[in-house]
Amino acid sequence: MNRELRNRILGGAGFVFGLALLPSGIYTLFVLGVPSTLGFLILGVMLLYWCWQPMMPTRYPPIQISVDEPEMQLATERAQASIERFCEGIARSDRKGAVRIAVETKFGSQQRIWANVQRQEGNLLLLKPRSVNPNVSTPESVPVDQVEDWLLADLSGRIEGGFTHVAYAEKYQRQEGYIPRGLRLELSKFVDGNALLNP
Repeated sequence: MNRELRNRILGGAGFVFGLALLPSGIYTLFVLGVPSTLGFLILGVMLLYWCWQPMMPTRYPPIQISVDEPEMQLATERAQASIERFCEGIARSDRKGAVRIAVETKFGSQQRIWANVQRQEGNLLLLKPRSVNPNVSTPESVPVDQVEDWLLADLSGRIEGGFTHVAYAEKYQRQEGYIPRGLRLELSKFVDGNALLNP
């Protein structure tokens, strides 16, 4: 049994107990007029509040993943193999696009950032400037063949691409033995992550 499942079971048990306290507390306090049962009513409300997050978690402990790991290398290959889909998508007015690229910091090391794309000109993607940490700046453009990942979002919130996000979930499953509920909720927006969620 993984940690999240154990916490969800315990949270669910506490939630049910809190739910059971509410009607009895309300009945004895307001119908029978026993003020001493106010504590049971407050306890029931507090249990509902405290146990909801463990029962239906949206947060999860992060794990580390590097660009050299097999999942990330495969993600970059998937992104490059489908880059034409991205280029076609950003030409549409109902799509917003972003790319994951490697940039150099002022210390000479490499860092990965996501940058919003304005449009494509030939083999270049023109990027929108954005505020990042003072050690990194967004380049004005990036060659298409240097894109490590891409995202396309439509007006409904449906997302194409995001292969590195899928890679993160794949490593989570390999390392921890499960995909946390919060990560599943995030991944459910990704069209290209459906195969992982529904094998």
